Amino acid sequence: MQKSITIEQQYPYSPDEVWEAITDPTQISDWLMHGTFQPRIGAEFEFYWSGTDASKGMTRGKVLEPAKIGEIVQSLANLPEPLPSIRRVQLWSHPAYAGLLVFLLGVFWVGRKVIGLI
Repeated sequence: MQKSITIEQQYPYSPDEVWEAITDPTQISDWLMHGTFQPRIGAEFEFYWSGTDASKGMTRGKVLEPAKIGEIVQSLANLPEPLPSIRRVQLWSHPAYAGLLVFLLGVFWVGRKVIGLI
């Protein structure tokens, strides 16, 4: 049994306006990202996450012909493994934790003083 999902969306624009919005580099930078996109088969492009250069990250791509599904699958299979990332988590990243720690240390030392251990 094969399952499928169909999503339909209607836009208040003509097909020509939509085509222009997804193929014109100037319009793409208005609604998506800045980049070097060219609407021709075989063109490689980059989209920049922030700004007009790759200093804060970028996404690369290549325009492929939709009829060549095998080539698309093969190009996805040939993607390199992502570089391992180091994720550092601050143990005391919220001021409430620091306040709680100071409070508990105060209770500990005052308690020791009260019962005569110091």
